[in-house]
Amino acid sequence: MPARTVIVEHSTESPARDFQVAASLLAALRRRTGMSYRFVRVTGADDIALPGETREYVARSGSLVPNGWFWVERICPPPDLSQARHVSDRTLSQNQPSIVSINRRTLGAASFRAWQRALEEHFAAARWVSVNDDGATTVGVALELDRYGRLEVSPVSRLVDQLVGDPTTTDVAPVAPPATPQTTRIVVVGERAYHEYAYPAVRASLGDAADAVGCIVELRFVSAHRATQAEWRKALTDADGIVLPGGNDMQQVEAQITAATIALEERIPVLGLCLGMQTMVTAFARQIAGMHGAHLEETNPEAQPLTFRRLHQGGLAAHRIGIRQTRLVEGSLLERLYGRHEWQDRMNHRFALDRGIAQRLVDHGLEIGALGEGDVADAIAWPDHPFFVGAQGHPEQSSTSEQPHPLVVAFLQEVQGR
Repeated sequence: MPARTVIVEHSTESPARDFQVAASLLAALRRRTGMSYRFVRVTGADDIALPGETREYVARSGSLVPNGWFWVERICPPPDLSQARHVSDRTLSQNQPSIVSINRRTLGAASFRAWQRALEEHFAAARWVSVNDDGATTVGVALELDRYGRLEVSPVSRLVDQLVGDPTTTDVAPVAPPATPQTTRIVVVGERAYHEYAYPAVRASLGDAADAVGCIVELRFVSAHRATQAEWRKALTDADGIVLPGGNDMQQVEAQITAATIALEERIPVLGLCLGMQTMVTAFARQIAGMHGAHLEETNPEAQPLTFRRLHQGGLAAHRIGIRQTRLVEGSLLERLYGRHEWQDRMNHRFALDRGIAQRLVDHGLEIGALGEGDVADAIAWPDHPFFVGAQGHPEQSSTSEQPHPLVVAFLQEVQGR
């Protein structure tokens, strides 16, 4: 008989791994048993933020939530954070199968002990799974991460065997790569620690796309804080492709513009995500359209011209956040890459492409191939380049193992064909 309630107790300090084990178990148990397990996140009166925690993940509710919630919303159908959060054992139903995630680090010692007693009393028949930082569990299964920061499928399946009590049934098997998969070298412009410790979506989305394409992505992180100019150029020119991610580290802006410029000069495929789209358009404006002083208002408001300006200056809301509908321009490269006329992506930005210079960029070949409400530029491409594509939203946050984001897939397909 499958366990109706599973309590996953852990003490991870990494925001990128919070909720990860519980979410993976929830998905696997739903598939294995057909039961409608729900996700429960217990919280205390004075929750403690994890070290380095940021709220950059755009939840389906439209709000910014801790980045580890990414793992939960990869489940189909995903739970809502507000409905999953519980501050009292009295609000927990014993009638619905549940996966309960309890992080000792965020609760603190006193709250954790109180919750532990309450859960033991409320769910006497629950199965407890304690997970150590090294992946070891109290049920004898060691969990492991793959090269993209995702949990390996096989150990999760063995853990489900323990909980279901029927190891003769099998979980969904991972997609097998080709016998000799091609290794693709991708440089991500940013801090390795940030992407491994705090923000998991970029690595995971590249892994999802790599599985779909049938390649192995060898990731290298190059940061503006830790590389000389010579090291920069060598790392970028040795790469098969470049990813310019989003984030709030504005010290990476000049480094991203430099990387996009090198990608233009050397014709290296490049994918920009949110801030990455802004920096690559700025590089295009300087390098191709002759706007040598171009810059972002967010980092250099006195520059001329400004490529991206505050949204409210265009009559739009000052902060565009949530899952938004995007119209793909008919006949555009982006319409072909997405394979449809409309798309939804997660948005979180306060600056947009300035309409005053948009036509000059288009006259030099830049394609504004996706438009949001108020005709805000949601994605760009330069068709004369092997792959020069940027999205104003966060495609990486919408990726799942079953449905990798089409832009990330198209990027790796182009890289693999070089």
